[in-house]
Amino acid sequence: MPMVMDKRSNQRLASRIATLKTSATTPLPPTRHVAREEHRRAPRRQCYRIGHLLSAGDGDIACVIRDLSTAGARVHVHGELALPSFVVLRMDGNGASQECRVAWQRGQEAGLAF
Repeated sequence: MPMVMDKRSNQRLASRIATLKTSATTPLPPTRHVAREEHRRAPRRQCYRIGHLLSAGDGDIACVIRDLSTAGARVHVHGELALPSFVVLRMDGNGASQECRVAWQRGQEAGLAF
């Protein structure tokens, strides 16, 4: 059903549009993903490797290595676990191990620095 506007409604609408056209705009803050900068020491390449995080208190935690570089890795763990400050990352397949500092953790993902 089409909307029928009387003369007064048209004038109010025209007044609102004129006000919007002449009012100053407020810039929006940048979105989180735009404002985020990369601070990596080495470029990471995406991968999908199975691994394990070893720690004295928590034992062996299965993980998926999502990206990897010479300076660190991003891993995904099952469940939201509070990782200790330092872990050993062991990669399945080649058995390579690396001592790591947990640089950050958000939910099920963590950034590891070598």
